[in-house]
Amino acid sequence: ARGRRTARAASAAAVVLALGVCDRAAIAESDWARGDRAFRGGRYAAAESLYARRAARGSPAAVRVNHATARALAGRGADAESLLASLGSEKGAAGHTAAYNLGTLEARRADWDDAVKTLRKALESDADDRDARYNYELALRRQRQQRGGGTPPPSPSPSRPSPHAAGANPNPGATSPNPPPQVPPAPQANTPEAQPAPSPGTMDRRTAEQLLGSLSELERIEQQRLHKVRVVRERRGRDW
Repeated sequence: ARGRRTARAASAAAVVLALGVCDRAAIAESDWARGDRAFRGGRYAAAESLYARRAARGSPAAVRVNHATARALAGRGADAESLLASLGSEKGAAGHTAAYNLGTLEARRADWDDAVKTLRKALESDADDRDARYNYELALRRQRQQRGGGTPPPSPSPSRPSPHAAGANPNPGATSPNPPPQVPPAPQANTPEAQPAPSPGTMDRRTAEQLLGSLSELERIEQQRLHKVRVVRERRGRDW
């Protein structure tokens, strides 16, 4: 009888222990899933908090990628991007997503050189990722435009007049038989004639500002066309 009671007690303890493990797994999975929902809803600070709570229980690389991505979008980008860079060497979806998200964040702030390198790394791990390829091609195009552009060459300075030019006396010691004609006074600065004509190859300030504004607007539109960052979804069941 005593042996049967001991066996029943041991079985009950095993059930309680198993239920406790299942409850902890359910809580951990729920934090991850709720973090995903908060991320999709644009509540990045809440997503960061949920991913951090999940990570405190011991987390796979995917949770750390999600946490760093949410942290970057919540306005704490410097350390978050550093973490994404270190996670880019992970295998599987975690490493690929880390590289894709980091490259996309770099492109969003117009850091085209780094974006091209990072997105190329993402494509090397998954050549079929259409989002990564789209963002890579956009960043590469902008990088080439940036390198191909430049400031126009400076306008040539006016040449110094020759001593034998018209109106100059080649022999300073000789007296000119006729005095030189009187030069009319220069027009006042507020008259239209006083405005210098633009040199060939240059543009006035208003035109330059309009051009810069158009380029900035084009860059903003292209950055809006970038495909968005993403998170690694939670796997069903226990992940440790």
